Amino acid sequence: MTGQVLSIMLDIAVLVALGFTIFFCFKLSRSMASFRQHRQDMGKLIDRLSKNIDEALRAIDGLKAAGDRSGRELQKIINDSKMMAEELQIINESANNIATRLEKLAENGSVIPQEAVQAKNIPATPSRKPAVTDRPAFFIHDRDYTDEAPAADEDDIPEHLQSQAEKELFAALRKKPSSRGAA
Repeated sequence: MTGQVLSIMLDIAVLVALGFTIFFCFKLSRSMASFRQHRQDMGKLIDRLSKNIDEALRAIDGLKAAGDRSGRELQKIINDSKMMAEELQIINESANNIATRLEKLAENGSVIPQEAVQAKNIPATPSRKPAVTDRPAFFIHDRDYTDEAPAADEDDIPEHLQSQAEKELFAALRKKPSSRGAA
């Protein structure tokens, strides 16, 4: 009997071990099925990610091309602007030089040096009045004042006005309030 009991116990032990094995095999089978499903989902996700990466690379290439195009256009505009700025600087310098020369000429032409006045007894204001045809190189013709303005009397013009331009300006300014009042 002891042999039989031992045999039955061994059979029961084998049956329990077989039960555990079947249980673990069943669990393993479910895990494998779940793994296969997740692997398929992961493959789909990797495919989608790969497509998105390809689209992103194409978009980046398009952006690079557009950036290069606009960069070249912008560089051309900047180069043109630099050239124009340099030209404007040269023009400005030339204008300043001309203005300086004109100021010097105006100072030398309208004022007689005091040494010359004292040495030769030349009157400080020129005695000759310029003729109507003697006009400066830069002359503005305003019909409102020249056509209608009465000639200013010599007595009305202050003595400190030396040039014809100052006298004409004084006469025009003197006429201006009366024309506004009439209008």
